[in-house]
Amino acid sequence: MSPKRTLVPAAAPHEPAPAAKAVARAKGPTRPTIRVRVQDAALRAQIVAAGQRIGVDVVVSSEGTPLSIPDATTIAHALRVEALVGEEIGALRLAPGASARAFRWLSTWIDSRAGAASPLLTEEDDGRVSLRLRGARVDLGEPPEADAAIREATGRLTPPSSLEAVELPAEAEARARAIAFGPSRTLSEPSSRRVLEAFGIAGGSWRVAENAARAAAHARSLGYPVDVRVASPDVSPIDEPSIAASGLRSPGEVREAFRALAREVRRVAPEARVLGVMISRHYPTLPRLSLALVREGAGLRLRVGLEDPIGRKLVAPLTVAAPLELEAAAEALARFDGREVLPSPTTAGHRALLDLIVRLGRAGVVLADTLQRAELTPVVPDAANESWLVVGARVAVRGIDAS
Repeated sequence: MSPKRTLVPAAAPHEPAPAAKAVARAKGPTRPTIRVRVQDAALRAQIVAAGQRIGVDVVVSSEGTPLSIPDATTIAHALRVEALVGEEIGALRLAPGASARAFRWLSTWIDSRAGAASPLLTEEDDGRVSLRLRGARVDLGEPPEADAAIREATGRLTPPSSLEAVELPAEAEARARAIAFGPSRTLSEPSSRRVLEAFGIAGGSWRVAENAARAAAHARSLGYPVDVRVASPDVSPIDEPSIAASGLRSPGEVREAFRALAREVRRVAPEARVLGVMISRHYPTLPRLSLALVREGAGLRLRVGLEDPIGRKLVAPLTVAAPLELEAAAEALARFDGREVLPSPTTAGHRALLDLIVRLGRAGVVLADTLQRAELTPVVPDAANESWLVVGARVAVRGIDAS
């Protein structure tokens, strides 16, 4: 069904601008500035924030160029897509990263089938077709061009998923509850890892050692290089990086690291209970991610960030409702500022990351009455970039004695 068209005042022409990809990489004095005019004042802060995400300083002004986007390679196009990610139009929610053509098709679908009171697609006085999103007008071009784009996008509303469902191990809940049972507390890293492993979240091979000799023996059996991390319910390398050593390549290095870490933990946390150290294989692969699942009231929030000094400075963490399905996890990662360093969506590594995120969210649902927070830092790809492994973990639980 073709969209209903009405006449509205013509939109002002749009100024050409550099390609969006070049904009995203712009830094320092070359950072571009774009002046835009929007009809809906509620979009002002959203558009300015979107500009920051793509590396553009946005000035919203009555003197600016209307946000009409005829060319998918312009700054304004990238700005419009970023600003409208996740926006609700009618009864539908657009997937993050949706293409301009998907926006066109969804708006047409709502106009023709949902009985919108005011048409979303309109024909301007000059014959060009515009799309209205929360009052902001988007130029779609000449009618044949717009119609062709809409026809080509038909069927994208509910595309079949190529992702298989995530299945939790049969005994996941029983195993996790056996570990988490007890008073409210923060679990040690070995216990935290066991809770996560119950849900199929892998951490590679690891051992706990109570003395230097045992640490060296475990390192030999796991294979060098190895990481050594203090195991304690009271202090963690997540907060105190000085109580961990990585990339050790000999028994002597492991024994010396054990003794050095024992001294260091007494310095930073004199009252901490220390179970020993954790020995695990060292993975130098990149990127290194930080994942945190946090319970907020009745809901769960997932925080995704880059866990390296440069990444933490340049890439803002993403916080979203915890995804419970692979499609939702893919949509969330599409909004992550650091997505360019992640595996391509067509690779096994990307599918493995989605799987890990969903398992983490499902763990929070299954353990809704006890799991309060789970931090996975860092999370790294394996050598083949086909799976993701948890290097550090900390889980906080609410016990049966809590009111």
